Amino acid sequence: MKELLQVCWKIDMETKKREIKALLQAMEEFGLKEGTIITAGTEGAEKIMKTKIRYVPIYHWLLERQGF
Repeated sequence: MKELLQVCWKIDMETKKREIKALLQAMEEFGLKEGTIITAGTEGAEKIMKTKIRYVPIYHWLLERQGF
């Protein structure tokens, strides 16, 4: 399974714009419909065109990898 990740400490408007742009470019390159931005504490999701961007706090992402 392919998974695209962007990592940033916090999401402000400038950072969000930059991270989403890079993630969308990579998603197009690899033909993926979903990407994840790992943050210090932001959680949520949004649809952009036909893609889904998830915002996941690092501790949730790590727990997902451990099966919790």
